[in-house]
Formats: sequence, structure tokens, C-alpha cells
Amino acid sequence: MKVTKILFLILAIICCIASDCDNDIPTYYMPQEFKDYVDFPVGSYWVYEDSVSGAVDSIYLFERDITIAQPSSDNYKWEKLIQRFHSVNGTFNNNAIAVCIEPLIYHLWTNYFVYGIFIYKKNMELGFEIEGTKYIKFYDSLKINNKWYTNIKCFTNKFNNNTYWGEKIGIVRKEIKTLYINNLSVDTNIVWNLKSYHINN
Repeated sequence: MKVTKILFLILAIICCIASDCDNDIPTYYMPQEFKDYVDFPVGSYWVYEDSVSGAVDSIYLFERDITIAQPSSDNYKWEKLIQRFHSVNGTFNNNAIAVCIEPLIYHLWTNYFVYGIFIYKKNMELGFEIEGTKYIKFYDSLKINNKWYTNIKCFTNKFNNNTYWGEKIGIVRKEIKTLYINNLSVDTNIVWNLKSYHINN
């Protein structure tokens, strides 16, 4: 009986220590500047136009989930964003996922319009790169389809596809220079420009 009590006491102490250690692990939250470019309410939508063919498609955000990810091997927790999009024309039905790849550095990638990627760290300078994505240009303002957008950040990936993100808007322009179809490289030079949008605040 005494042995059982002692084992129970030891187990309780171990659990308490483990719990205390878990509470000591820091949690990193998405900075507001990052969220201003990538995090939007459910019900928001974006209408894009192919500058070559004139084709139009609409991306609709129908699901958004924010959780705290489990402690990583680096012993920190982080705020994780998952969004699900659907196209009115049925051509896109993909996720966007934002993760903290190291403390205070966030990375979002999405499958719609062939991998729109946004990377962030505080005081990020041009040339900053994560996993093949590089921050290449900042525009105070950019005119697209006779509309002006401000605070635009442009990123390129290893396929030289450029994505332009507007503050509190999302993707305003996507230049798809190369597509990979069945492991074959295809030059496309497709440009999708934002035609209209609605942020469901």
C-alpha cells in the first residue's frame, strides 16, 4: 500500500514539473503588421482578371482558424493561422497556412494563384529570404486596373513568380512566369490583377 502511495506521489510530482515547464515555454503571436497583409475575416473575397486573356475569377474566404501550435523542438509555441478559399468558378479550393518558422519570423504560403507567399520579420529589409522566397521590392503606391493601392510588398520565389501584397487587402497582383505541370517547366507569363475586393469587416 505504501509503495503504491509513493509511486502515485512521484507521478504527481513529475506531472507538476512537466506542467510548470510547459508554462515556461514562450508563445509567439502573429505581429499585427503581418496580420494586416494576410489575415482577413470570413466572407471576404477578391476578384482577379487575367491581363492577357481577360478571364475573371473570384477567391472567397469561407473558413479561418487560429490555434496555438504545440511546443516545437525549439521549445516555443506559436500562433498558427489556417484559411480556406474557394473560387466562384470552381478553379481554386485551397488553404493558406501561416507558421512561425523561428521566433518572431512568420511565413505564409497559399496554393491559390500558384503559391502566393508572404514572409515577415520585424524591420525586414529588401533581400530578406526564407526557403526560396525573397522580399524584393516595396511600393508606396501601385496602380492596377486604374486603381491605386498603397504599402505594397513584392516577393519572388525560386520559379521567378512574383506576388504583390497590399496592406489590409491581400494579393493585388500575381505574375506567374513559370508553371510546373507533370514535372515539366512551362513558361506562361500569366498576370492576374486585382479587379475588385471586399474585406468583410
